[in-house]
Amino acid sequence: MASDSVIRVLQRAVEATPNDISLRLHLAQLLEQSGRAEEALEHYSAIMRLDPNHREAWLGIVRTLRTLGRHAQAEHQLDTFLMVYPDDMEGELLKYSPSTVSEPAEMEREEEQPEPLTHLGDAVAWHPADFASLFRVQPTGVCFADVGGMEALKEQIRLMIIYPLQRPDLYAMYRKRVGGGVLLYGPPGCGKTLLARAIATECEMPMLYIGVSEILSPWVGVSEQLLHEAFETARSHAPCVLFIDELDALGVRRTEAHHHSRTLVSQLLQEMDGFQSRNERVLILAATNSPWHVDPALLRPGRFDRVLFVPPPDQEARIEILKIHTRDRPLEPRFDFARIAQHLRYFSGADIAALCERAAEEAIARALRTGKPEPLTTEQFLRLARTITPITLEWARTARNYATYANETGLYDAVVEWLTKERLMR
Repeated sequence: MASDSVIRVLQRAVEATPNDISLRLHLAQLLEQSGRAEEALEHYSAIMRLDPNHREAWLGIVRTLRTLGRHAQAEHQLDTFLMVYPDDMEGELLKYSPSTVSEPAEMEREEEQPEPLTHLGDAVAWHPADFASLFRVQPTGVCFADVGGMEALKEQIRLMIIYPLQRPDLYAMYRKRVGGGVLLYGPPGCGKTLLARAIATECEMPMLYIGVSEILSPWVGVSEQLLHEAFETARSHAPCVLFIDELDALGVRRTEAHHHSRTLVSQLLQEMDGFQSRNERVLILAATNSPWHVDPALLRPGRFDRVLFVPPPDQEARIEILKIHTRDRPLEPRFDFARIAQHLRYFSGADIAALCERAAEEAIARALRTGKPEPLTTEQFLRLARTITPITLEWARTARNYATYANETGLYDAVVEWLTKERLMR
């Protein structure tokens, strides 16, 4: 524990240089270690005012709020932190660890909510009731009209998913199975999650979203329990859509995984095997950037047996995405969407959204300098586009290797077609 003299020296240094984040962080950490939580919280908060997403200061705020018995504030800060840093191990440990507090604070904690964790050696036992508030089933508010382009893919989805739900009698006549799982894969930023949300709306179903941060836990057995509870929540709200994001993280190839990940894959397989009965009114969608890392057992009939490639947007889709992201923004009278879209080859939807944001930021900065707002222009977009490297190109290089040397089952046929069309298959 730091001596008072060291803390006093640091306090004087911080007073002299109040914007020195590293110095103030060191002081805050020493104050926290010395049991002076209120003072530590003040300095952690000052750092956050200088750097709103400072990781160490944010976690310090969570710890000191817990120490002070202000648990509702601490959990709100931690939930927000994990939205910004979804894979942060220390944040996950805090999320699923009991607080260390004084006895009066513990009594206040019990009034707020019951203790969710009970330690059992290296494992953590959860009470089923504690999971109820972890997952939300709700409408997505997104439809196909909000997804730029992808018309051929949308029609494929209608045939595979939406029409069977709307006309089960017709599909029964042809003995065509309704249900099963659908995996969307493709480069990052190309609208897989947005498309899944739109599918839920088109099916007139609410969605339950689960991703890595909602499921993965450092505690033995907790990830499996969380995954099971997610499926149970979806079943209890059926009909609904259960969407699993980053399937390659939760369903990684067991030959590539450590023991904890292998047990999680086994749990996922067990939940998926209930399609013919317990999951019959639950539509299960998943998305991944890396289908080659997904365990092959998940791609067998009855699980994710329908796999759809979500490619980067083509010319028409890029025009639609540009229109969506420039909607209600001041544009020059002859803003040329088609010309800009021609220069955005290989751009993902996320790249185009980032381009629109960068153009808006530049226009705002210029208006602040001149005091005269000006519209966004075609030339401005063309100039800024040259400064962005599309994120799909790195993905294409990796996908080409799998499409060339590991496509015995035809899983990557759609990727081969896209790479050939875009002259990237070489």
